[in-house]
Amino acid sequence: KVKAAFAGNSHLLPGEKIMTLTVQKGVRQINFQAPALVIGNLPIELNATTGPYHDQRPDDFTYEIVSSAAYTGEAVLSGEGNRILTPVKVGYIQLKAVLAETDLYQGGEKVISKEIRKGRPVISFANFETAIGAPSTNLHATAYEGAEFFYTVVGNNAGHVNLSGEGNKNMTPVLPGTVTLRAFLPE
Repeated sequence: KVKAAFAGNSHLLPGEKIMTLTVQKGVRQINFQAPALVIGNLPIELNATTGPYHDQRPDDFTYEIVSSAAYTGEAVLSGEGNRILTPVKVGYIQLKAVLAETDLYQGGEKVISKEIRKGRPVISFANFETAIGAPSTNLHATAYEGAEFFYTVVGNNAGHVNLSGEGNKNMTPVLPGTVTLRAFLPE
């Protein structure tokens, strides 16, 4: 309650007025964006914030995936407050940042839509040497667990090899010289 009092003067009698003032919890503006989501990239940490004048800590927020059947992407949330997002499947997802209520401020939430795009894998396929008469070699490119490559001979080559087997990964030297091989990762 607030009291206003007037002591009076030569023209007016003293007086007072009491009123009730109710202070409500404040409302915080939620700012929530996520960086580009790409399959194969490192997981990202979601980081919603509130306006610059509020005492907001990262643990004030938790995160949820709220996609409906119309959203075709897929991601996994983990870590404290589900703050770590790992894209799993290309398409669109909806993410919700949920702001915890405090003694001074109301809770709230904000939903955003994000596209998960195809990534470009990092392929390792090292140069090596072999000789005529050497046993067949299995070619071995790597990118990610479970990656299945297909191998081809490309360009004008001084040497010659035969490729056979599943994905052409079995290589047998035929003529000496340099041979350029391609490791292809189909979609």
